[in-house]
Amino acid sequence: MAAITYTYQLSNGKGLEKILYFSGLGYNLSVHPALYGDPILTSQAFYYLKDLDAVASLRIEYPNPQLNENQIEYLIDNYLFEYSTTAIDSKLTSKVMDYSFWRNNIHQIYHNYDNQNTGALIIDALNDESVISIEPIDDIDKDLDLTSDWAISNHFTEPVIDEYLTKMHKLLNKKVMLKMLPTEERDGYFGKKRIFDIDECLIDLYQAKELDRISYIDGTQDEFTLNNSFNPEYNVSLPITKINCQNLYNRATCRL
Repeated sequence: MAAITYTYQLSNGKGLEKILYFSGLGYNLSVHPALYGDPILTSQAFYYLKDLDAVASLRIEYPNPQLNENQIEYLIDNYLFEYSTTAIDSKLTSKVMDYSFWRNNIHQIYHNYDNQNTGALIIDALNDESVISIEPIDDIDKDLDLTSDWAISNHFTEPVIDEYLTKMHKLLNKKVMLKMLPTEERDGYFGKKRIFDIDECLIDLYQAKELDRISYIDGTQDEFTLNNSFNPEYNVSLPITKINCQNLYNRATCRL
């Protein structure tokens, strides 16, 4: 079934650590944590869910009619206001002052990443008839097929990031043998100790990118699991709160 997904920035969504699934007004909407800024050069090995901001994902499936920007904004406001009637501490809003999303110029060969601080080469050699060829220069990269992915940087960054993540994951359970005498401030210790004390809901870069798939949930699930490709011990499940809204609030009310 054909569908279009729209993603909208929200304010005050940091630390949501769950999914809000709204239904009842003809269009289903999910609000969930997301990785902002399209990081490439600034990609991290790990992120904490509590540090991620939230987005609203609206998936419009055929034959539902498309909505204009004002209609979508009203739908999001209406759903968020309904949520605020029960979650009285929620300050989630679609009113944004510091914009983090942008639109790339499709006619330019560099698109923006890293919060628009990095330009990455985009060449769609398979569909752009103006492209004669694109080939690696260095012998070390000679086997790369640069036509298989229009984001040219992916050919070079993905092996580096995968190796980096693999090595960083191995450190999560790394231990040292520690021998310490007690002092007035702390107890002594003789034995093995992990080098990292990890807070809950640590996710790696691949799991963070999987957050985009939340827009495809259908409302039947009670949780959404971010599977860790290195160790299932680090799978993270986000609970899904379902809100069925039958009320249409006026715009002035929704903007409170």
